[in-house]
Amino acid sequence: MDVTIRTARPLRWHEELVRRLEAAGHRVAWIAGCPGPALPSAVLLLFEMEGLLYRSRSARLWGEASPRSGAEPAGSGAPAIRIDLTGQGAATGADLRVLYDGTADPNAAVAALVDGRTPWLDVASGDGVLTAGLPASEDPSAISRGLDSVLARAVDLCALAVARLAATPPVDPERSRAAGPVPAPASTLRIAAFSLRALRGKVLDRLRRRVAEGERWRVGVRKLDGPTSLDLGRVPAEGFDWLRDDGARFYADPVMFQHDGRTWVFVEEFPFATRKGIISVCEIRADGSLGDIRPVLEELHHLSYPHLFRWRGEIWMMPESSESRDVALYRATDFPFAWRRERALIDGVALADATLFRDEARFWLFAATSDTPGASSWDALSLFHAADLDRAFVPHPLNPVLVDVRAARPAGRLIRRDGVVIRTAQDCAGGYGAGISVAEVRRLDLEGYRQEVVGQLRAPAAWKASGLHTLDVVGSYEAVDALSARVPGPRAAP
Repeated sequence: MDVTIRTARPLRWHEELVRRLEAAGHRVAWIAGCPGPALPSAVLLLFEMEGLLYRSRSARLWGEASPRSGAEPAGSGAPAIRIDLTGQGAATGADLRVLYDGTADPNAAVAALVDGRTPWLDVASGDGVLTAGLPASEDPSAISRGLDSVLARAVDLCALAVARLAATPPVDPERSRAAGPVPAPASTLRIAAFSLRALRGKVLDRLRRRVAEGERWRVGVRKLDGPTSLDLGRVPAEGFDWLRDDGARFYADPVMFQHDGRTWVFVEEFPFATRKGIISVCEIRADGSLGDIRPVLEELHHLSYPHLFRWRGEIWMMPESSESRDVALYRATDFPFAWRRERALIDGVALADATLFRDEARFWLFAATSDTPGASSWDALSLFHAADLDRAFVPHPLNPVLVDVRAARPAGRLIRRDGVVIRTAQDCAGGYGAGISVAEVRRLDLEGYRQEVVGQLRAPAAWKASGLHTLDVVGSYEAVDALSARVPGPRAAP
């Protein structure tokens, strides 16, 4: 398919989009120098200040690039797709436009970030929307990094929109979205006020960490004598037994497994001295109390999120190993304490919190992805599939199938309840792992994915916790992790 991109000035995110489209087999002409708005000098000055004060590692997708010159691509017999990225309100003759909170001007994205939120992104075609999403901003005090995250997801959504238009037959826009009022521009005064607030917040945060015990993730398990948190629609404040740490590490990502009449909980153990996660395990006793914890798997790279399952009569573990850009499969040689790496299910891709699910036809792997430069690992869900675990996993053609900081990154295993597939996902809109979204999977096939969020789980107020990002239910036990400065409940395992 021939694609023509028109921009006001050549920027690095445009360059990344061209690279992505060409990698997908499209022929791209990039025409710069069209009329359109630019980022104000006050914004660019703020970006430079952030780099100096915070040592912010920005991909600078908003920075200038060197475009290749060229007119319309040579005709291939297929109609050309025209993408207007000039930022002007009208897009005469364009097939696709990127909208930030309903307006084409990218300064609206800056205005949203100054307000402490990210803009809603639409890739519009005519009066409809082909792709849409809500990106993350991992550090609200650094606008430059936040804008990187927004533009990285604009690249993903544009590439996906082109794939939909290039499909045979083309995919029609799924919905229309009425544009709201255009956000007020980020004036020099607003930018100055923001920078002062951000600097003050950074200083106070550092002072707070020096004089007070910091928050860390903690794992709790409760024996069920009634409904689960999923059934209740809330997490009970009482009844959890908490893994006690020694202050030199934290525990997170609980995953339970039952074998030979015993129940075990596997966790990420993160020693502060090494800054590298390992996988540890402890037994859950019959009364719901927790036994001694013991390391069981360590690599040269970071490990977390120990997803366990049975396959062909053996027990397998698939921990997160995004740092090594693979998804490795380990087989238990002496469960639960000894594991041997067998092979990589997927190689060359950084996947966070990979979670397997098997339906009637194939294995599906759900994971958070952030391969686009500047992108966050909090806001995009990608799918991979294979006929069996000894076959090659193939990426879904519409990856990322979801861009939504509120409900993308996995938060535990998928379960079936009354014929409905339930998926838990991290809600990172208020920060990493701030809560859990509960979603029903309405479509899962080779042509599409759709989920509907039907509930939210937060840490109980009595816990004084600012995060809750994993939930697991196995047999008569339930496990969670919470981000808090102190053990959230009256009971704590020794």
